[in-house]
Amino acid sequence: MPRIKQLKKVEAPAVVETSVETKQETAAAPVVAEKPVSTMEELTMIETSKVNLDPNQPRETYEKIEELAASMKNKGFDQAFAITVRPDPAEAGKFMVIVGHRRTKAALLAGIPAIPCHVKHGYSERDIYEFQLVENENRQDLPPMNRVRAFDKGIKMGIEKTRLSKILGVSLQTLEADMLLLGLAKELHKFVDNGKLPKDVAKKLALYESSSEQLHIWNNHLISKKTAGAMMASITAYQNKQDQTDMFGKARKAAADTGLMKHRKASERLEKVVVDFEKGSFHNDPNTINARKRELEKLKVLAVTMRRIADALMVNITAYDAKKDLEAPKAAA
Repeated sequence: MPRIKQLKKVEAPAVVETSVETKQETAAAPVVAEKPVSTMEELTMIETSKVNLDPNQPRETYEKIEELAASMKNKGFDQAFAITVRPDPAEAGKFMVIVGHRRTKAALLAGIPAIPCHVKHGYSERDIYEFQLVENENRQDLPPMNRVRAFDKGIKMGIEKTRLSKILGVSLQTLEADMLLLGLAKELHKFVDNGKLPKDVAKKLALYESSSEQLHIWNNHLISKKTAGAMMASITAYQNKQDQTDMFGKARKAAADTGLMKHRKASERLEKVVVDFEKGSFHNDPNTINARKRELEKLKVLAVTMRRIADALMVNITAYDAKKDLEAPKAAA
């Protein structure tokens, strides 16, 4: 049976307190992470089953929950690190964790019947989120991509970037640079978190708008590289090759378009000459008439040939465009 000292037990309030409208958020003092509680009088015992986790808190994953639960079974819940809670805004009669999600999870897993808590009142959702950000940073840094998503969520909650940078102790420039990672394909987030994809490389990769192209570059050019420098060089080489391909493709198409236009105009001029020739009145001399007829036949053949050349060029351009359209998905796969 887990050991824990008996403290005063409290029931959750039937009506949830809220004071978002009355709290002056803009004038709030800088958030400071709460220190471990040392005075017994400040603690209250709450049934573990009545304590809900905060689904909006910044940290997305927790490590070594089983180890902590095993420790709690053997040694009890360390009261020096009590849970900080508030009345649950969505469920009357229960509480919601502000700080101590990992410990609460472990207590539930260990079967601890009640846990020591600090009960807080009168904080807005934004205040609480700021507090949780600081607490997470002070105890254990969030994984890189989790941290970026937490930044983004804080901004959407109305926390200014300058405020976030002060809360987390980073420069505004660093914070904004890290926000580039929001454009990274979701499939690559785990590689940033486990260190296989360095942040600077990931930021450069995130500049490609297509997630499929990002995955193509990672799977075919970066995954085997061991250093950030080698990865950067591979991305540069890939981009240079793409630029050359695009340049040659555009040049070939432009040349084909120009040639096609010239042949079309020449063909149209020849056809006009043929029509004018056939409509014209010529000398009655048989030799002149025969010569004109032979010239007319040559012009007709030349006009047909020019039209065939123009049509062939159009077919080649269409085939080139179709080939590029088919190659694009394969390259991105």
